[in-house]
Amino acid sequence: MDNTGVFGNNNDISIKLFPNPNRGIFKIDINNIQGYCFVQIFNYSGIKVFQEKFGSFEALKLKTFSLLDFPKGIYLIKLSFEDRIISDKLIIE
Repeated sequence: MDNTGVFGNNNDISIKLFPNPNRGIFKIDINNIQGYCFVQIFNYSGIKVFQEKFGSFEALKLKTFSLLDFPKGIYLIKLSFEDRIISDKLIIE
């Protein structure tokens, strides 16, 4: 079973979220993005439960996130860049 989510993969951008599903710890691997990145996570009800701004994508390259205090469930992770917004499902088991 492949537990890597590829949610921004086209000619000029590559973003991987893994493992997904996870137990509250996951990594984001990001390539070919310029400028800042703003990471937001929303719960199933649409309430923002996490946010962090990174000054550059390099600060986010293979960044480990720890959400061990979050309840199990389905979340929406949203990455905002200078010229685009990418989102995908994040599952905590």
